[in-house]
Amino acid sequence: MVERALFKAGVELAKLRGVVVNPSLINRLKLIALKLLQTTATKILQLGRDYASRLLELYNRNGVAKWFPHIRSLLRDPDYLLWLGVKQTAMRSIGIGFD
Repeated sequence: MVERALFKAGVELAKLRGVVVNPSLINRLKLIALKLLQTTATKILQLGRDYASRLLELYNRNGVAKWFPHIRSLLRDPDYLLWLGVKQTAMRSIGIGFD
């Protein structure tokens, strides 16, 4: 909600002045714009990558990666990352998301 208001204010400022010169505001607006341009598939893949990263950290810490080295390549497989992302999306939709 705050990001949406900041983005609208930034757009209005650019309309009034013709340009936004504050580097901090430009960076914030750029991040918000990139977030808005993300597709659903991109968001799902990013959720999958984030979850895979946490899993790999957990498996390394607990020694699973030593006795099952194939897990590293599995956690980089785009199809598996997509599945993890879809799973995370479904879990979040019912209120069981992991952040």
